[in-house]
Amino acid sequence: MNIDLRDRWLYGLTLVLMCNHNFQKLENPFPGKQYRFTDFFNQPLPEYWLVRNKARDYQLLRIQAVDTSGPSDLSRDLRQLADHIPLFRKRLRARSLQVTALYVFPHGQKLLLPEHIQDMNSVDDKRSRLSVQFIHVQEEGWPYPELRAEGLDLTEVNIETEALLPKINRLAQFHTALELQDMIKAEEKRQEEAFNRVFRYGKPYLTMLFLIVNIGMFMFLEWVGSSTDPQTLITYGAKWNPLIIEGEYWRLVTPMFLHIGIWHLMFNSLALYFLGGAVERIFGTPRFLWIYLFAGISGTAASFAFTPNLAAGASGAIFGCFGALLYFGLKRRDLFFRTIGMDIIFILIFNLAIGFVIPMIDNYGHIGGLVGGFLAAAMVNLPGERHWRERAVTALASGLALFVLLNVGFNQPLDSPMYHLVQAEVLLNEEKVEDALFHIERAMEMGLNRPEVYVQLGAIYNYQEQYEKAEETLLLAKDKGADQAELYFHLSYAQLMLEKYDEGRVNLQEAISRDPDMMEAYYNLALVYKEQNEYAFAVEVIERAYQRGIRDEKLEELYEQILREQDGSSYVSSMSA
Repeated sequence: MNIDLRDRWLYGLTLVLMCNHNFQKLENPFPGKQYRFTDFFNQPLPEYWLVRNKARDYQLLRIQAVDTSGPSDLSRDLRQLADHIPLFRKRLRARSLQVTALYVFPHGQKLLLPEHIQDMNSVDDKRSRLSVQFIHVQEEGWPYPELRAEGLDLTEVNIETEALLPKINRLAQFHTALELQDMIKAEEKRQEEAFNRVFRYGKPYLTMLFLIVNIGMFMFLEWVGSSTDPQTLITYGAKWNPLIIEGEYWRLVTPMFLHIGIWHLMFNSLALYFLGGAVERIFGTPRFLWIYLFAGISGTAASFAFTPNLAAGASGAIFGCFGALLYFGLKRRDLFFRTIGMDIIFILIFNLAIGFVIPMIDNYGHIGGLVGGFLAAAMVNLPGERHWRERAVTALASGLALFVLLNVGFNQPLDSPMYHLVQAEVLLNEEKVEDALFHIERAMEMGLNRPEVYVQLGAIYNYQEQYEKAEETLLLAKDKGADQAELYFHLSYAQLMLEKYDEGRVNLQEAISRDPDMMEAYYNLALVYKEQNEYAFAVEVIERAYQRGIRDEKLEELYEQILREQDGSSYVSSMSA
């Protein structure tokens, strides 16, 4: 009877803590084998682990029924518990951890271990603390016995014990052990449903759609030109300050759907899949649409205001997802840190740090998107919330911030090294060589010493038929770290014009290895083989281009000419024989 009373009281304590004090049941955190308290039939005694947190400060309760254990069993269990506290804190990612061990005895099993209690309570490293309590449950009085529990004191976890005990006693007196276990399971299910209502409110339909659009646009750019070609990017909507100033305001939106190269697309797609999916599940699809677009526009506006560089990518909108999750963390602080909080903060800091270290990354766009996502989330609130004053104030602040950013962008001088570098490449593609040279020289005067500058300058020297200067400049670009297909293509052209055929062929092959879809490289390489009467190699080069799906009128004419000359050469050889 006393044992049944102990179990009912333990279940009642667990239920009250879960229902009224926001504790959640935790699976046994001990790794591997653990000493277990057992009854006379060697069956495990009731045991519950409960956890709750305030941000990163955690409270962990272990409620353990005890039967006939002796001092050595309790000492072993306590020592095992104390030894694993650092592991528990690490797993919970807690800043501080208060562990309270409650051993519940039936009446008649009083066991005082002052030396062990004192030893265990000394486990306090200012970040983790263990306290131990021995609780004795009994009924007193007749004919209406009153339930009493001695030794419980939960003031360390900010719970008023005197108010707690009557609730526990009522549950223990008026319910069976099986009923209380069922009630605990029902509370677990209720907590799980509440969790799902938060993290599975929506489904990531728009996240998948944005992924498809981004991949589709990348394939389109590669089809019409190259996703790394500035002229192609500018033509199809990248952020380019001169054109925004001229009135192409739609460029504040379109850059978030373009990407510069396959790796840019892959990293952003991966981030969008996880972060966008999380935001859409928490906020729902309509709110996610607003957050994503507003964050993307905010990121583009910040980039427009503070950097003249050509820019594209979904990074601003993705950082807006970070901002939305930080807003969720502000509103659901405890749940945030108990689930995704530390991961989100670490990844965010890591990505911002990379942006400050790597010059080519547009951190202004990232920070603008981050702030924009936070503000956008505040303008729509979490599902089920209607904070009208917060929405109005945030909308006003957001509108003012965008106005300031655009005003700064429209009044900035278009005279930066990167502006001149991109402008030179665009003009060079249009064969406006003198204008391109002016911008390259201006970029160099402003201190731009990047390899791309010398690649452009070498290309200009080729246009001007200054092949020796072109070769010298392009080799300098290579020494400075340039390794793109354009470098090897322009270098090969200069060397071929200087009749350095072997070197030119090698560099054309290098260009093809870096950009297997560069038609001009296939054409020039086949042409070199043809001029050297190596027709088989020339045919092989063009057929490799055909296998890549490259079709061009010039390439086809050269192919037919090579085949004719090859046949003629074979006929002359047979006549000579």
